[in-house]
Amino acid sequence: HSKKNSSASIYIHHINDGAECAINSVMEFFCDNKSNLNIFEFSNFKDQEFINSTNFSQLDDSKINFLSATFGGKLYRSNIEVAINGEGCDNNFGVLMLGDTNDHIDYHVNINHNSGNSFNNFNCKSLLKDNSIGVFNGKILVEKEAAGTDSKLNNNNLLLSEKSEIQSNPQLEINCEDVKCAHGSTTGNIDKEALFYLRSRGISLDRAKAILIHGFISKLISSFNLDILFIDEKINKWI
Repeated sequence: HSKKNSSASIYIHHINDGAECAINSVMEFFCDNKSNLNIFEFSNFKDQEFINSTNFSQLDDSKINFLSATFGGKLYRSNIEVAINGEGCDNNFGVLMLGDTNDHIDYHVNINHNSGNSFNNFNCKSLLKDNSIGVFNGKILVEKEAAGTDSKLNNNNLLLSEKSEIQSNPQLEINCEDVKCAHGSTTGNIDKEALFYLRSRGISLDRAKAILIHGFISKLISSFNLDILFIDEKINKWI
């Protein structure tokens, strides 16, 4: 519970200890007026089936910065529910999916604007290789009383192998006028022309791919203060 005028940062790290098991996790966060909440969540479940539900409830002028990054999983399912019940809220949500081998990574997101005059940005990026599968279902709901809402939902995916797959379904449901809402989805492979350009400058194939991958996710990562978490080191190891 984030109290009025408070500021808090929470770091969550789900660690893979090699045990084969199923996990069901629920987290709930309540943001009072003018509170500021920063949450950074990292998961690496190669042998586990993990279902994670994260719920947010906000009042006036509260702010949420939330990043969820998963480095694979036998089955990783994340349900994110956001209830914006106050005005003047300002949110930045990020999701980073990195799947390899036979990983199945699945995010379901609902952003519910129950009051107006709030800003929300939700950006999901995925990198999938080998036989991994990614799923992103996201929805922005703007209720009748939520005029002045400014909300965005984007999903960008990079497939690094012929057998990797992504299912992307961003949605909007707007029940009032005087709002700014946008949603989008892109899926593709590494740009061959960009790869050729880097190779022509004497850069090795693996290094060239790493540069392009970093470029793909850099905007998402740079919107959060993650120096303490060595996120670049984790991503380099995955690549």
